[in-house]
Amino acid sequence: MNVVEEYKKMSVNDQVNTGSKKKLVQRLCAAADLQINGSVDHLPVGDEGETEKLVTATKKGAAVLDIYLSNEIKALYHVLQQGNDIYDATLNQTNVENNNNKFYIIQVLVAKTADYFDGAPTLRTTMNVVFGSTSSRDNQNSYINDCGGNFLVYTRWGRVGEKGETKISGPYMSANDATSEFERKFYEKTKNCWSNRKDFFCQPKQYAWLEMDYDENGEDSSIQGQSILVPKSRPRETKLEAPIAKFISLICDINMMRQQMVEIGYNANKLPLGKLSKKTILKGYDVLKNIADVIGQSNRTLLEDLSSQFYTVIPHDFGFQKMCEFVIDTLPKLKRKIEMVEALGEIEVTTKLLEDNADIQEDPLYYQYEQLGCKLVPVEVSSQEFLMWLISMTSMNIVNFICSSGLCTSCLLDYYSSLEFIKLTDVIFGQIENYMKNTHAKTHSGYAVDIVQVFRASRNGETERFQKFSDMSNRMLLWHGSRLTNWAGILSQGLRIAPPEAPSTGYMFGKGVYFADMFSESAIYCYASSAAKNGVLLLCEVALGDMNELLSANSDADRLPSGKLSTKAVGAMAPDFKEAQILEDGIIVPLGNPKERPKHEGNLLHNEYIVYNVEQIRMRYVIQVEFNYEI
Repeated sequence: MNVVEEYKKMSVNDQVNTGSKKKLVQRLCAAADLQINGSVDHLPVGDEGETEKLVTATKKGAAVLDIYLSNEIKALYHVLQQGNDIYDATLNQTNVENNNNKFYIIQVLVAKTADYFDGAPTLRTTMNVVFGSTSSRDNQNSYINDCGGNFLVYTRWGRVGEKGETKISGPYMSANDATSEFERKFYEKTKNCWSNRKDFFCQPKQYAWLEMDYDENGEDSSIQGQSILVPKSRPRETKLEAPIAKFISLICDINMMRQQMVEIGYNANKLPLGKLSKKTILKGYDVLKNIADVIGQSNRTLLEDLSSQFYTVIPHDFGFQKMCEFVIDTLPKLKRKIEMVEALGEIEVTTKLLEDNADIQEDPLYYQYEQLGCKLVPVEVSSQEFLMWLISMTSMNIVNFICSSGLCTSCLLDYYSSLEFIKLTDVIFGQIENYMKNTHAKTHSGYAVDIVQVFRASRNGETERFQKFSDMSNRMLLWHGSRLTNWAGILSQGLRIAPPEAPSTGYMFGKGVYFADMFSESAIYCYASSAAKNGVLLLCEVALGDMNELLSANSDADRLPSGKLSTKAVGAMAPDFKEAQILEDGIIVPLGNPKERPKHEGNLLHNEYIVYNVEQIRMRYVIQVEFNYEI
């Protein structure tokens, strides 16, 4: 029985205007499925049978179907695309003064098969399904006057973080009818024409359009949300070495990214991570730049307006808290938002590595590793390289290391040279733990750190780019820490400087790449916690050249004096340079025991080194660590 026959049967029995609308829709969809596939899957009959609900974002074509569309509709429809026009719009509006923080989603849906409703009555029809955020599926008030037409217009709106209300209009007999309704709604909410959206201008008290980054392949996909009820799929075998496979799994974990972004305020449930376009992210930077220009002027009204603009461009889930509590009115608040936008930029890069074609590869982990363009080689404990690395980690020199081992010098060296490969034994891990404790500044005593694994890193093209600085006398091996969300982007594109749109006010010494000579100083920027203990840091060879030494913050420090290649922010406590080691290729490892600088007049606790040209950086080692806060 096809759709039309099923509809006529229901009309004869007066079932169109009576009974559960949910069951009515299910019967029509079941008939359609039978007509298309020759079979129909069992459809749920009520909430009682739904023991678990996995929220999914299903993509049919270029755009992702809204997560709150029913599975029946997801199975039959996809978002309409005509040439380069994808009829999918996410709108956002935040107004701090009026405590508004709301969204509006519009999508044109088209039946997956062009002849799906073929033969249906040609009478002008409407299908209007409206339900509130608290109503169950059985209580979804709807009416269907006819089932003719291949096109629907779907809208959902409400407060950010909530499901909100939903409406489906149609069916429409033609794409033109559906797109006209879509464009009418878009203009009604934004006062911008859909056809001119590339020149979108946010009007006062209207919604802003959030430009999305659509995948180019157009393949169907489903990105599943996190659910404790659904076990993770069994990992496929990979030809990667176990340490590398473990590391790639860590930095390419989309659930980790979602959780970390939620922790810093971004509404990852509203907008799939990585879907904000680069243009939208740059708009976020631009608003923060305007805020930086106003902070300190005591203009509360203007700060509220600019904060509203930022939260409109970069959606936040504040629940039902008062928006006035989230005005960006201090430098620390500004800095946190800059870091959030930086993380979104890195995630945009990362999600391209996690595109759907990665999942269909026979070896997804190897595919993602290859996409990084950064060769990682596990550093063996037996190598002299690892021995030197241990020394640089612990602020001890070679003599102290040998003495602390309890072996004579010749015995220790004979022991290491006799092995081609040995595993990290408990003894070695114990040594690393001790060394890590010695590298901590007294002000960073709230946690301990264990080394999980170490890799020698070689990013494509970076060695050649660094070549002109390779003979510079002042090259140091320095630390750089960053959030887990950022590492796929960092390893694939290198350490980068904030774009021109970002405010320089949020950076103590201007827009550059920051390094430290104390492990614990860089470890702060891993933003680990008792709930998220994993962290990753880099040891980089940094060509500092002649440094401009500063004792206090200066956001214009990137305007270096003539002849200077970097900035050194001088701290009160720094490694004793007399104990520094120089490697064979001339790299200085500032591994001396921390020593207080006499008569220090600055306000910084530890040294920071900043370069403003990424060509002065070469990655040398990637270190995966685990933080322990139970001390």
